[in-house]
Amino acid sequence: MKISKIKVNNYRLLKSFELEVEEKLSLIIGKNNTGKTSLFSVLSKFLNPSSRKGFLYNDFNTDFKKVVENSVINAEIEKEKWQDLMMSMLVYIDYEENDNLENISELILNLAPTDHTLILSFEYFLNYDSYLRLRKDFSGFKSDKLPERGFDFFLNKNVASYFKKRNRVLESGNETNSIEIDDIRVRRIINIQTISAKRDIDNEGSNSESGRALSRFSAEFYKSRGSVNTIDLSDF
Repeated sequence: MKISKIKVNNYRLLKSFELEVEEKLSLIIGKNNTGKTSLFSVLSKFLNPSSRKGFLYNDFNTDFKKVVENSVINAEIEKEKWQDLMMSMLVYIDYEENDNLENISELILNLAPTDHTLILSFEYFLNYDSYLRLRKDFSGFKSDKLPERGFDFFLNKNVASYFKKRNRVLESGNETNSIEIDDIRVRRIINIQTISAKRDIDNEGSNSESGRALSRFSAEFYKSRGSVNTIDLSDF
């Protein structure tokens, strides 16, 4: 099994982001403030509960903040017209018949023999009941607090009281059909570990052994691909 694609919506700089994952190795390269850190942050927050610090209001994409604020401040949305407001990440996992499917067999919703894709959906969402409660609470807050303490101030302090996390498996080809799964089940399918690395040379030009480790490993990895199939990590 392998991750083939990742989609992220409404998280920090990633308003509508899609990444096709390469077969063996994918490198994320870009200028500052283009979303590299946002991608690794959203992966960690959704997929690594043991280290998750929780989502913040400042994790919301700027445009998404405006959507949430307008929904709360303007006229009440009728329940029949409501759609959950959310930050989300979709992870597409491709599998083959000869793979060990023990951890996903009960989650395969599309039984077509030609479909070999599992879709995991991770969502930080506001449902209708929480939306109504947020409107009521913010209305009371406005009457009690200083005018300069507006919607951003209120939701920054209270976002976890209204937005909740949800994991789902979506049917490939019919994503309206889904089942919810917990974090434990997710970690049986996909696990993520991160390495915090310093730059090889920082802004002041200093160069330390710890800062060069990841850079040196990457260079050796590429050199080795043309001659050997494995790398002995004890060499680094």
